[in-house]
Amino acid sequence: MIYLIVLLLLIFFSFRYDINGKTKNRDLCYRFMLVVFILVAGLRWRIGIDTPGYLYSFYHEYPTLFYFSWENYPIGEDPFFVLMNSFVKTIGGRFYIVQLIHATIINILIFRYIRKHSEYIFTCLFFYAITCYTTYNMEIMRGSLSIVICLYAHDFIIDKKW
Repeated sequence: MIYLIVLLLLIFFSFRYDINGKTKNRDLCYRFMLVVFILVAGLRWRIGIDTPGYLYSFYHEYPTLFYFSWENYPIGEDPFFVLMNSFVKTIGGRFYIVQLIHATIINILIFRYIRKHSEYIFTCLFFYAITCYTTYNMEIMRGSLSIVICLYAHDFIIDKKW
């Protein structure tokens, strides 16, 4: 139900700001949608195929920072994701804190990229919501961090800044 409300809100904002060209409160609505996207993804409970595995790893496999060792987590084992989990576990946090941090990073970077590259920001958000939102925020949490960073690398490729 919440997803339907978000999609209807995006359609309304797309019609109002992208199609009709209104500008009043456009930035406020864009920031509001960012907060909604972060909270929906960050405060979910066991939505996504990989989430139970991430929950198990957080509570049973990842050590606190006091016992963290880089030898146990080489480059191929997603060291940033493991370090983020270990940091949250060290400060006594629960897995939903990891989800909130992850959703914040992913969605802020995607929203900035959309704002930079399109004047139809709410239409782009609508297509992001129906195509990639659940995948990036709820399915492939570890891989989505690298995907979003590659979005910014795409700009350098277009500008031929190797």
